[in-house]
Amino acid sequence: MGAGTDQESPELKLADSRQGKPEGIRLLDLSHPEDLYNELARVGVDQAAWKIFAEKSQTVVIKFEDLSVATANILKQTALKIGADCAVNRRVISGKVKKSGAILFANIRQIEELCQRLAAQPECAAQVGVDLQNFLRVTLAPPSTLKIGEKFFDFKKRTYVMG
Repeated sequence: MGAGTDQESPELKLADSRQGKPEGIRLLDLSHPEDLYNELARVGVDQAAWKIFAEKSQTVVIKFEDLSVATANILKQTALKIGADCAVNRRVISGKVKKSGAILFANIRQIEELCQRLAAQPECAAQVGVDLQNFLRVTLAPPSTLKIGEKFFDFKKRTYVMG
């Protein structure tokens, strides 16, 4: 194809010209880990890498309350350094507020790295890293038992297949 031709590039062939979506591209709904694993299997990804991709696929949004200005600044700068993000009060940078909330946007892998980096910071920020690790351990841990109707499922004793 030379300049001035009206042909579409094969990579951008449109599935439906009204929608403007390129063919062969779609968003994945990965609400459940099994959905990701199924898609990784369809692509042919080595199972040894599945855990890595699972950690990268799960964005977690965590709110912190009543952080000191110093801690909020450290949290934000550290998050940005590792590719995550953190929203804080706009007056934190000038020090015109004494405390700030913060909203962290990160995947599991980034949070693990964030906690490691915060451990090397002054005590106030280091404690946030410890608190964050403890929070995630409790919050994101899968349940060991589950009751559905009258039936109990103990995931420590066996694996259950739904389908």
